Amino acid sequence: MSSGADSTRSILYALIANGAIAVAKGVAAAVTNSRAMLAEAIYSWSFIVALLLFSVGDVFSVYEGWHQLHFPEPPESLWIAIGVLVFAVVAEGLSLLGCLKEINKVRHGRKL
Repeated sequence: MSSGADSTRSILYALIANGAIAVAKGVAAAVTNSRAMLAEAIYSWSFIVALLLFSVGDVFSVYEGWHQLHFPEPPESLWIAIGVLVFAVVAEGLSLLGCLKEINKVRHGRKL
């Protein structure tokens, strides 16, 4: 990054801020007995839940990779797995094209 920005720090700032907001809303929900504030507190944890899901998914992927390298097993339905991966690539590509189309509406010739 040419500007010297640190994306890891940005993520940590967001994590700390979202965590503090969730705690504040949770305390406010407990003190006021407000169900709406409780719903907000639960919603605030969505960022943290997303980070946990990615972390657990990454750890599981590494474990499965290690396990398959040390105890290889032939796949049961290779063509189904390949089909799902091809479908995922096409779906993500269409999603990317849609997003770029929307971005192009507001960028007015500027670089991405």
